Amino acid sequence: MVKLEKPLSKNMELVAYHDLNGQPGFQMALQVVEGRYYLYVTTYYHKGWQILDVTDLNNIKCKHLDDPRGKSGTVYPKVQIANGIMITASGQRVRFLPMEGVDYDDYDAGIEIWDVKTDPMNPKLLGFWSNGGGEGIDGVNTHRNFYAGGRYVYTTSSCPGFLNNILRIIDIDNPAEPVEVGRWYLKEQWLDGMDHVDWDTDKIDPEALCPYPGYKHYHLHMPQVKDGYAYLAYCGYGLVILDVKDVTRPKYVGSLRIDPPFSDFISCHTALPMSGKNSNYLILTQEMGGTAKRAQFAGIVDISDKKNPTLVSLFPPYSVPEDAPFKNYVEKGGRPGLHNFHQPQGQPNYEDREDRQYLTCFNGGIRVYDTSDIFNIREIAYYIPQDPEKDVWPIPKMMNDGQVISRCEDVLVDDRGYIYMTDSNGGLSVFKCLV
Repeated sequence: MVKLEKPLSKNMELVAYHDLNGQPGFQMALQVVEGRYYLYVTTYYHKGWQILDVTDLNNIKCKHLDDPRGKSGTVYPKVQIANGIMITASGQRVRFLPMEGVDYDDYDAGIEIWDVKTDPMNPKLLGFWSNGGGEGIDGVNTHRNFYAGGRYVYTTSSCPGFLNNILRIIDIDNPAEPVEVGRWYLKEQWLDGMDHVDWDTDKIDPEALCPYPGYKHYHLHMPQVKDGYAYLAYCGYGLVILDVKDVTRPKYVGSLRIDPPFSDFISCHTALPMSGKNSNYLILTQEMGGTAKRAQFAGIVDISDKKNPTLVSLFPPYSVPEDAPFKNYVEKGGRPGLHNFHQPQGQPNYEDREDRQYLTCFNGGIRVYDTSDIFNIREIAYYIPQDPEKDVWPIPKMMNDGQVISRCEDVLVDDRGYIYMTDSNGGLSVFKCLV
C-alpha cells in the first residue's frame, strides 16, 4: 500500500470542502429552490442524511436529517430528487459492514417520500412504501432507485418470493398510500421456479466484501428510464431493455450479456442513456468488488436498435499520473475500480453535456472524459485526493498496517459547472474543471 500524502490533479481545481460532520457521504441529489442550491447526501454507515446549502461555496451550511423511525438496522444509501419530491432508499444494513450496537433484524425496507420544496432544509415525510421483505445477497432493501418526477418510482427492490432485487414500479400519486403497479424480473429470480437458495449466515466471512464468493447472482442494481424505455443494469447478466410505456406491464425488448466475461460482485453497475447527438447511445459499466485484480469494464452501447443493443466503444483505463508514488491502482491499495458516473436524469439544474462525462474511481479519484467523439474517448482531467489520516468508515479490507486509503464514491455536477464528489473515507469535495 502506498499512502498519498498530497493530492494529484490535472485540469481540476478544488473549490470547497466540507467534512459532513464526520459522516462520510455516499450518493447525492440536488435541487434549486428560489435561486438557492441544496445538496442532499446519504451515508452507508451512519444514520440519516446530510442537507447542505451550497449556494455560496465559501459559506456552506450543513444540517443533519434524522430517520423518523430510528431503527438501528436500517441504512439509507440512495436518494433521488425531482420536482420538490425526495425519494430515499432504505433497507437492512448489510452484514459485511459490521457496526457495534446494531440489531440487524430491526429495520425498514422500501422508500420514503418527502416534500423538500416547501422547506428544503427541513424535509417533511409524506409517506413510506414497504417492500414486504424478500431475500438475497444484499439483504432486504431498495437500492439505486430511479425517480425523475411524476407519479412513478422505479425501484430496485427485494421482493417476497424472489431472489435478490427486481424492478418494482411504485405509484406515489398519493404519497401517503404508495402502491406497486408493475414489476419485472429475470426468470431465474423466481424462487418457485428454481432451486431454493438457503443463506448460511454462520459461514459468512465478515472480512469479505462479497459474503457469498463464487455465487453467480442475478440482481438488479440500477434502472434508468427515458422516453418510455427502462434500461436495467443487471448484475450476473448485463443490460436489459424494457418497454415501460404501460407501467403495469413492462415488456422485454432486448439485452446485452456482459457477464461473462466481466464477472464480479456487481458485474453490471450502471446503464446510463446519453444525451444530445449521443442520444442513441448508453454508458454501461461494472463495479469491481474489494481489491480484486480483474479487468475493468466501461463502454458505450448503441441502443438505436433496442432489440439488439451493441457494444461499440470502450472508455480508456484511467491514467496513473507521472508524478504518482505508485505504479498502478492495485499497488496503491484500498479499493481500485470504477463506481459512479454523473447521472443527469433530465433534472433542470444538473449539467447534461453530450461531450463530457464524469466518473468516480474509488482509490483513483474522479475522472473527466471528453465524449464528443464516442469512438475516441479521451481523459481530460482528474483529481486524486490525498489519503486521510484516520479511518472514518471502517469497511473491511480498507486498511493495511494502519493506513487508510481514500474511496471516491459519487459524483454530481450542477448547472453552474460545480462538481461534487463524496469520499467514504472523507467528506464532500467541490471542484471546477479547468478545460
